[in-house]
Amino acid sequence: GSEVAGAQGICMDGWHIPTDEEINILENYVIDYINSPSPQYPCSINEVGWGRCADNDGTYSGTYGAGKSLKAVGQGNGTDDVGFDGRFGGYRHPVGTYSSFDSGLFLWSSTFSSSISAFRRLLYLSNSTVYRYSNNRDYGFSIRCLKD
Repeated sequence: GSEVAGAQGICMDGWHIPTDEEINILENYVIDYINSPSPQYPCSINEVGWGRCADNDGTYSGTYGAGKSLKAVGQGNGTDDVGFDGRFGGYRHPVGTYSSFDSGLFLWSSTFSSSISAFRRLLYLSNSTVYRYSNNRDYGFSIRCLKD
């Protein structure tokens, strides 16, 4: 229940919930690693929405992209180029129902965007991009802990 960006939260000792900036470091590492020959959407914490961190082909499903490269093989168009092995887990709605088990990996950051919301990422089924937005913290998204 900490409200401090980068807090340990539910992660084990020596690990923490990554901040929005730390997730962006990973996104940019992946973009550099895949070294696409195509023009790219920007990949910073200044953008929200789908047009981020991938080939700028107008469809969000280009050949190269951080979203595609972070998803596990067999998870949509995932190629797991850097060993992240992102697996779809869906999410829990605030009312207790569940959605998107077979179509997306929803990941929290520990960075608040308002008093009730935090930034999150979505790696979606056929998209190569990484969706960045903020959501009410009442949603149940996955967390990927980062070693201190």
